[in-house]
Amino acid sequence: MTSKNTSKKKAKWIAAVASAALLFPSIVPSAQTASAATANVAITVDPSAERTNISPYIYGTNQDFTNTADYTARRLGGNRMTGYNWENNASNAGSDWLHSSDDYMCASTVSGCSLPGATVTKFHDISLANNSYSLVTLQMAGYAAADKNGAVSTSEAAPSSRWRSVVNSKGSAFSLTPDVTDNNVYMDEEVNFLVNKYGSAATATGIKGYSLDNEPDLWSNTHPRIHPAAVGAQELVDRSVSLSKAVKAVDPAAEIFGPASYGFYGFYALQDAPDWASLKGNYNWYLDYYLDKMKQASTTAGKRLLDVLDVHWYPEATGGGTRITFNGAGSLETQKARVQAPRSLWDSTYHETSWIADYFSSYLPIIPKLQSSINTYYPGTKLGITEYSYGGEGDISGGIAQADALGIFGKLGVYFASFWQLEPNAEYVNSAFKLYRNYDGNGSKFGDIHVKANTSDVENSSVYASVKDATNNELHLVVLNKNFDNAQNATIQIAGSQAYTSAAIYGFDGTGTALKQIGTVSNISGNQFTYSIPPLTAYHIVLKPGTSTVTAPSAPTGLTAAAGNAQAVLSWTASSGATSYNVKRATTSGGAYTTVATGVTGTTYTNTGLTNGTTYYYVVSAVNSAGESSNSAQASATPTAPVTVPSVPTGLTAAAGNAQATLSWTASSGATSYNVKRATTSGGAFTTVATGVTGTSYTNTGLTNGTTYYYVVSAVNSAGESSNSAQASATPTAPVTVPSVPTGLTATAGNAQATLTWTASSGATSYNVKRAMTSGGAYTTVATVVTGTSYTNTGLTNGTTYYYVVSAVNSAGESANSSQASATPAGSTTTPSSLVVQYKLSNSNANDNQIYATFNIKNTGTTAVNLNNLKLRYYLTKDTTSASLNYWVDYAQVGTSAVSGAFGTISPAKTTADTYLELSFSSAAGSIAAGGQTGEIQVRIAKSDWSNFSESNDYSFDGTKSSFADWNKVTLYNSGSLAWGIEP
Repeated sequence: MTSKNTSKKKAKWIAAVASAALLFPSIVPSAQTASAATANVAITVDPSAERTNISPYIYGTNQDFTNTADYTARRLGGNRMTGYNWENNASNAGSDWLHSSDDYMCASTVSGCSLPGATVTKFHDISLANNSYSLVTLQMAGYAAADKNGAVSTSEAAPSSRWRSVVNSKGSAFSLTPDVTDNNVYMDEEVNFLVNKYGSAATATGIKGYSLDNEPDLWSNTHPRIHPAAVGAQELVDRSVSLSKAVKAVDPAAEIFGPASYGFYGFYALQDAPDWASLKGNYNWYLDYYLDKMKQASTTAGKRLLDVLDVHWYPEATGGGTRITFNGAGSLETQKARVQAPRSLWDSTYHETSWIADYFSSYLPIIPKLQSSINTYYPGTKLGITEYSYGGEGDISGGIAQADALGIFGKLGVYFASFWQLEPNAEYVNSAFKLYRNYDGNGSKFGDIHVKANTSDVENSSVYASVKDATNNELHLVVLNKNFDNAQNATIQIAGSQAYTSAAIYGFDGTGTALKQIGTVSNISGNQFTYSIPPLTAYHIVLKPGTSTVTAPSAPTGLTAAAGNAQAVLSWTASSGATSYNVKRATTSGGAYTTVATGVTGTTYTNTGLTNGTTYYYVVSAVNSAGESSNSAQASATPTAPVTVPSVPTGLTAAAGNAQATLSWTASSGATSYNVKRATTSGGAFTTVATGVTGTSYTNTGLTNGTTYYYVVSAVNSAGESSNSAQASATPTAPVTVPSVPTGLTATAGNAQATLTWTASSGATSYNVKRAMTSGGAYTTVATVVTGTSYTNTGLTNGTTYYYVVSAVNSAGESANSSQASATPAGSTTTPSSLVVQYKLSNSNANDNQIYATFNIKNTGTTAVNLNNLKLRYYLTKDTTSASLNYWVDYAQVGTSAVSGAFGTISPAKTTADTYLELSFSSAAGSIAAGGQTGEIQVRIAKSDWSNFSESNDYSFDGTKSSFADWNKVTLYNSGSLAWGIEP
């Protein structure tokens, strides 16, 4: 969903087609509308039937309200998270706002926002304070914002300096202070950072769920600077599998949500993904394919890679020609359509006015359809609706629709749901949440166990029922009158042996968003009573045995406080009549006490974030609708850091030797020894090869040269053994011997230079070039670490004979000198020739990580010239990097395979050139006819570490040549003689 406005592009061709009257028993009513007509509705409830647990996480939100504690789940998602960079908290708005990269997610003026992951940690800290489930979105589209410098232009689309590559698995040791200069953002390193700070998802404080990005079916619309092409059906599966594996490798207990599809046509065809038609086969819609492929990948991986099928649902239903979402409250007809729209979640008899119902009616109702796909293709997967809204959020129609949706989520077993706010005023939606989560203002809640409840009129009313436990002593009903004109006389009949004799009614209606106690019902007989519900009203009815007289509960007893690591675990005996408890804390015995938790529904509470060594004093009070009890007796606890197993060793390296590998690692705090484990396949299984290692190095001997061995190390102390470290590998090899003497040395004279070539020596890693002024020496070394088999010695004196030898070098030493070769430089500038070199730029950016150059060789003479006699040189500087160079011939009219290249070194180096790329042509390239030309020869050069060039000072670079022009700073040689250009 959007981050700075509420527009949402979901283009698809189909979109264009397309007072109260008491009958019996006695009642204490509040004022209700009396002028409306009255209809009768029968409601039946059976607490013993259809009993299923209601997920606590359906009461979630994407944007916080002031009453955050009433929401059990929070999602950090939306379009902004697709380009979020956890290392520096930059994010990109995409098409929502100028494609701006900025500090919107965590403003630079806010304390702590300069720290890694601050957007996520600030979010999760709020969740922890409110005991909420945190669902955090990870990045999967390929790139994250590199900076906070504002709008990103089309020409700056990824890959460019405005972006960092998103890499799922780092493949090396994690850091809690990520490297912001390595051009990569690692997802598994982010998860490790969060696990280190909060614990794993299996702990009370860990982040529970991770979403595989946001609405990938819309990336090409919402984030064209990151992923301009429409996402592919197979691509989305591959990206999902890779990211899920990376997360699970760090936090196996974390729940993975995917694919976070935007809406129906994403479910159906992934927004007409380019490869969907070829992959569809017998699948009913794209979600079937996605579930099936994720299950197959999970089977192969040996672990579940998708825990929650994640979809978004913004209804397409219309009323009076207007869609119910994205358009405010709308007309009366729109409002009427809105209160009916939740029926498309569950009711097979309902046909909404929408293009989905007109053309894809077999896919509605949508929740049973989604659950059928899950059961068929990936059983056990949960269902999450992580963005949804029914519009009219500040109108009673929106409040009724929201209350209906929450009841449906609980009844149909939805695992996670989080509302997305579309309108500035969403207080009626907030009231719907309170109806379930805090109906009396004291934290009292709808039950956790759904039970059977039906209404005789599903068009005009809805009913949802729950209990809190097996006793059925407290029965909760949420009853909705969806009619705009008529009150309803609701006759409520409850089955079973439990006799309910009183009820309290809470709710809201069109007169205002505030929840209030509407009235009470006493002396219920035969588990049946009738109550009048005004038009457009939402009621929460709480039925109990006995009378409706409620008194404040007694003070809790048996309070104990058990100290833990930076926390205290409290438990107490339940107070009769209590609906919730307040927990209070002081740092001196006897107070004063500060309330640290309200609305606690159980009889335990864990107070986290404490300071070890400090004594904390606690009391607990009990709460119900009649008020709050006095405080319990005091209990205290002094948190301490426990003796724990040592941390996982980091920095493991493995250096190969002759039939051995030497390991070293960084010491783990608290470790007394280490275990070394080895495998012959990456990832294990590992066999322990050494225990009780007291240092931080170990040499594993007796290995087989040429076999790759994989190692992990664990740390040990009296508390136990840590997890294994990150893996390191080594491939032992036999000792290296000095390379053989180079052979075939030739020296070709040029203008103030000599070009040497020789045959490669077996085992050589580089060569030394030596020169003398007399035959036989003595020789002076003029170049070392020459990695190729050619070298041009420049700056010579024309007419002087120079004598050369070459030696080969590797880690074992240097060979003897080669046989001698000599050359006598002559000449000064281009030899008159009929050959001309033309040059143009393919990319004008002089500061990126690749050099693009295009050449054309013209023959202005009267005879043909064989291309295999020609060599072309382009001169550049490596910009002081130690990285090697690579080249690619992207296209050549004479045949790409007929063009080859090699890098040469200029010695001594010039200010504008220390290296050249020499292009040669095979006989397959043919010849240039008289008056003819080669046509385009497109070349690309990059460093092995992909660092940037600074081309502006390169001898052969000309940033003004956007079309072919003669260029004498690219030289051409015919049979070894300079035929065109001026050498640097």
